[in-house]
Amino acid sequence: MKNDKEKLKFFWKLTADCPFMCPYCMDAPKRNISRILTNRLLPEEWIFYWKLIYDKYGTCEIVLLEEPLSYPELEKLISMLQEIHYPIHISTALSREVDFIINALSPARVRIHARFHPLFITSEDFLRRMLALKMAKFQIHVSILAYPLYLDNIPIYVEEFRRKALNEYLKVDPYVGEYRGARYPESYSPQMRKYLGLSEFPEERWHSDSNGNGKKGQEEMKNLCRW
Repeated sequence: MKNDKEKLKFFWKLTADCPFMCPYCMDAPKRNISRILTNRLLPEEWIFYWKLIYDKYGTCEIVLLEEPLSYPELEKLISMLQEIHYPIHISTALSREVDFIINALSPARVRIHARFHPLFITSEDFLRRMLALKMAKFQIHVSILAYPLYLDNIPIYVEEFRRKALNEYLKVDPYVGEYRGARYPESYSPQMRKYLGLSEFPEERWHSDSNGNGKKGQEEMKNLCRW
């Protein structure tokens, strides 16, 4: 049996749909068009193709991107998929209740990577869903984007999540982009830079150009910003 490091890893954008319209999301302006084009294949159809992959490569690791909870039959799809491929990482904004994850999916084979978007979900609802997953023994990761609009609340959210015992893996990602004419992460205060761990990372690697140069640097920078 392959260990996780030996498995082929797939990054899968199952659906482009999402009920949230985050101003920092590159896909948000395309949501209306995406709703027409997405969710075309049924779970059984997807499983047919994943079995072909299994026949060729064996058990693989899968990372579900964007907001897979928007896929109408995610419970059915993942309950079948977890029988042949694992671990399955569900990257999600927790845009709906998580009972179906707890009731149908295996904590041994499914991991939850939850992104907190305070413009569209309260910390109370987010924490309630995360704690339910934790009680069900799912491995959970939590991330928050240090978006300038709610920057002053970031330490409050972090402390609240810590207090609720969600500190096993909790990180704050720096915002890379523009906000009200200011460029980030350059425009963070020295205190916030230190809080985010950016003082450990050279400024010339904060942005990527049109050729993708610097993208690896951005990922390394994000990895610094964790507790």
